[in-house]
Amino acid sequence: MNEDQEIERDDTLLESSPYSSTYKSIKTRGNKSLYILLGILLILIFIGGITYFLKKGLTEGETPPWQTNMNHLELKIADLERQITELQSKIPSSVIDPDLLQRLEGLSKRVEALEKIKAPPVESKVKPPPPKNLAPTKKQYHWVQRGETLYTISKKYGISIDELQKLNHLSKGQSLHVGQKLLISK
Repeated sequence: MNEDQEIERDDTLLESSPYSSTYKSIKTRGNKSLYILLGILLILIFIGGITYFLKKGLTEGETPPWQTNMNHLELKIADLERQITELQSKIPSSVIDPDLLQRLEGLSKRVEALEKIKAPPVESKVKPPPPKNLAPTKKQYHWVQRGETLYTISKKYGISIDELQKLNHLSKGQSLHVGQKLLISK
């Protein structure tokens, strides 16, 4: 217990002495300078780390990965060009087989002979469109699916794009959206 009392007396002596304010200011100045030194040290470590990683990534002996890939692609292109020239050199350009020429002439004569012969009239398999004024038709609609255009819809139902636009009051540049209901026939 005596030691505790002595320590308390020493503290009271410091506080009551005329130098106590000087001691406190030195103590606070020391803390501020410590914080400043720590801040400067952290900044230096940060800058050192950045320069280390930049130098590590850009060493003189290594090439960047994109450069390696580019060189690899250039080698492949050069190899493909070489293969094309080899194939073109193997193809005979001026050599024509006389047997093939004779067969071609014979076929062309047969085609001419067949063209001269009148072919009997062939009934067309295309059905004529039904008359429009006979019976009223039920309105037919189409819901637009993903990827469909006016062109694909018009081909699907056998009507023109202009007619589709008129039926649905669409302008020339107007786009379609998924789920849109289009009138196909009146």
